[in-house]
Amino acid sequence: MRDLIDNILPSDHRYWGLSIGRVCGAKIRILLKFIVQASSHPVRRMTRLRRLRGQRGAYSGQTVLVLGLGPSVSRLSPDVVAAKQSEGSLSVVCVNNFFRSDYARVISPDIYVLADPHFFGRDRSDVDFSWKEVWDYLEKHPEISVFIPDRYSVPAGYVIDNLNYFNSLGLEGFSTSVAPTRPRGFLSMTAYHAISIVGYLGYSRILMAGIDNTQFRSVALTPQQKPGMGRNHFYEAEDFPVEPLPHFNVDGMAAFFEDVARLFADLRLFKHLPIENLDPATLVDVFPIASDWLKFSK
Repeated sequence: MRDLIDNILPSDHRYWGLSIGRVCGAKIRILLKFIVQASSHPVRRMTRLRRLRGQRGAYSGQTVLVLGLGPSVSRLSPDVVAAKQSEGSLSVVCVNNFFRSDYARVISPDIYVLADPHFFGRDRSDVDFSWKEVWDYLEKHPEISVFIPDRYSVPAGYVIDNLNYFNSLGLEGFSTSVAPTRPRGFLSMTAYHAISIVGYLGYSRILMAGIDNTQFRSVALTPQQKPGMGRNHFYEAEDFPVEPLPHFNVDGMAAFFEDVARLFADLRLFKHLPIENLDPATLVDVFPIASDWLKFSK
């Protein structure tokens, strides 16, 4: 039954191509998902977003660095970032598995963003670590402001004092909004949510690193001729093995590269924000390279 639905209403991990039927089916799927999720706990959503709404523009005049998990982070000096953070001239935003990196021993994020369902107890077969690890880390660092989707809650047994929520509803293809209090118009990538949040908080200068979209450089086929991924995150070992990408199994490499194209395209929705890239070799063509990128490098 699931396969039949996916064929009629393809997900964003399927290949749409030039087929009008597939594109329309994908948009109907997005709209139906939005309707179902929007009708679930609307009062709770409104209540949970109230704190974020109260912080709009609160950080005007300040600089923030958004760290994704891409390879370009390894070109940054964690000591320089930590020093700027310590002197009060820089805030740092991290996502997902940053806590597992060596950089986390030097840099303590001001803001931590989680969006992947795995981190909320949704076990997945394609990850090799427990979702509990990140919550152990965050509970030990109560000074960090934690942002999570409004439809999720902190797992039982954990207490996070500085907790914030952002709107988890998606309207890709229908909306161009990047405000974290409204349904998003971009793919649900955690790093994109992080940019959305700091833009809403009003930071006057947004630096970014590790938001590379260069996963295609590590793509390979598994022995079963299915798409797989090798080393793609800055903290992974050089001999990181090729791991299967099961969500691209049906349409293969065509779906994978179409997904990458959408990732690049969705960054255009953020071009009105004061974003600068600290990676001079980036393939992201939307934002300018920071003139002082060298000051952050090793």
